[in-house]
Amino acid sequence: SIAPTLYKAYFQRAKVLKLLGQYEDAMKDYELFQQNNLGESLMVRYNQAITKKLAGDAAGAVQEFNDLIAEAEEEDPTLYKLRGNANMLLGEYQYAINDYNRAILLDNEFAEAYFNRGLARIMLYNRPDGCLDLERGVELGYEAGEERRQLFCNF
Repeated sequence: SIAPTLYKAYFQRAKVLKLLGQYEDAMKDYELFQQNNLGESLMVRYNQAITKKLAGDAAGAVQEFNDLIAEAEEEDPTLYKLRGNANMLLGEYQYAINDYNRAILLDNEFAEAYFNRGLARIMLYNRPDGCLDLERGVELGYEAGEERRQLFCNF
């Protein structure tokens, strides 16, 4: 058991471990949180889901995001985008598109959701719509995607 006054330190340590690629150790700290009911449960579970995805457990991440989406008081476009990303890793491109569609419906200027939906569409051999999405994502500010947009669409 950890002292309630130290829970923020454990949470921060878990986040650092996740960034360092030490996913197993990060998950142990997140589990300590849940076992001890130390507050900020939603943020802990959110980070657990991301850690699972980074550790290669895309199916586990999808399940975590399913639970978070179901329990959320209001819909969060970021949760749909993240679940879409995990579905992409599983090769579930249509599910990913559905998630990106929901994220975009909730935030019609969500640049990364447009971009990622474009990638999923390209994976489903819909290059014209995919390239439109990639372009829209870059236009909205997803600068990290410009090189990939050129790779997929400028020929």
